[in-house]
Amino acid sequence: MAKKSAYSYTVETGVMNVTLRATKAIVETFDANDYPDTIRDKLFDYGLKQKIVDSASEGESPEQRLQMMIDCHERLLKGEWASEREGGARVVSVEVEALARIKDVSIAAIQKALASKDEDTRKKILTSAKVVEMAKKIREEREAAEELDLDDLEDESEE
Repeated sequence: MAKKSAYSYTVETGVMNVTLRATKAIVETFDANDYPDTIRDKLFDYGLKQKIVDSASEGESPEQRLQMMIDCHERLLKGEWASEREGGARVVSVEVEALARIKDVSIAAIQKALASKDEDTRKKILTSAKVVEMAKKIREEREAAEELDLDDLEDESEE
């Protein structure tokens, strides 16, 4: 088993805190707002690339990976950060989950089917009345869902 990092990290509005796990004390803070504009621009570019490329890491074919990157871009345009992944786990968009429920098939089957469609067709499917209605229900379910403590699993992961 890999050795666990002694630190955990949080980032919010350009400020990264480094916390010592043993004491839960913040031991260092890095404020990117103090960096020159050219460095902040490079950090933004790096983060954008990382976010979109990471969203496709589980794709099984070049076409599927491209579709996953497009889906990530579309979620970001809608203000959703739903595709965050850690250790291979993927949070699925409500539209994809809605399609899976409507068709009574797996999410993987829906992702594969969507990957075979062009962008205009995907948009028509994902914005159809049935999908929009089911997605609304799923959002409500997610909002009402009980918060589950996963900290015990985080402690087992490698940094």
